[in-house]
Amino acid sequence: MTQTHRRGRRLRVTAILGGLLTTALLAGCQTLPSDEQLSVTAFQESQAEQTEALREALESLERALQEDLDEQHGQLATLGHNLTELNQRVAELTTTAEEDDNRGFASVVDARVPTDNGNGLEGKLLLGAVEWLALTEHDIVMASRVDSGAASSSLNAKDISEFERDGDTWVRFTVVYPDGKPDEVDDDDYREVELEAPLDSRTTVRQASGSEERLVVRLPVRLGPIEDEARFTLSDRSHLTYPALIGRDLLMDIALIDVAETYLHPHPDDD
Repeated sequence: MTQTHRRGRRLRVTAILGGLLTTALLAGCQTLPSDEQLSVTAFQESQAEQTEALREALESLERALQEDLDEQHGQLATLGHNLTELNQRVAELTTTAEEDDNRGFASVVDARVPTDNGNGLEGKLLLGAVEWLALTEHDIVMASRVDSGAASSSLNAKDISEFERDGDTWVRFTVVYPDGKPDEVDDDDYREVELEAPLDSRTTVRQASGSEERLVVRLPVRLGPIEDEARFTLSDRSHLTYPALIGRDLLMDIALIDVAETYLHPHPDDD
């Protein structure tokens, strides 16, 4: 609602209040007239008219106040929605900064590089910004963000705990991922799989709110034609689109990225 409309509404409410006050004062000063004045019946009719006018004024005031209240509720709902979107964006930027402390794009191929060269450029494999990632020992395939600007790789995990096996420290965790392309699946299409892997190392992530230690594991993977063992930092990526991020620790010296393309390589089950 415009400022002019709101000003008009305030004037209308003020006028209603003024009318109520005048009516109340007149009603309070009203006494039963003498014989020379109105008859009892006429007096009662006058009182009834004043009561009706007072009731209508109260109803008008109630409607005006309700309209103002509805408008305020609408504004609060809009502000709440905007705040939620802002918080989500801040969370995405914070996570990206954590995973990608030394971000840069020097090794990213220009989007104009032809993508029909299956063997890559200058002997290197060409990947899209999003590719299918297979955890080969666990029959898991998920869409993953591929970014040579990110120093390390990360995997969406929850219920993370350490345990000992044969004198070594292992990690038990649950991987949560969409069964398909994230933008084409519903909430019911997400899978949860519990995995176990030896602890590779620990890393400390420093944020404004403090420091957080995260566990790193090694898992055999397949990314396009690449089959290797990748180091994954286990973290909560549930607020991000892709459950996995493939960083330059896996891509260095073997792959280049065309940021304008996605899924340049087929789903492993379609090979």
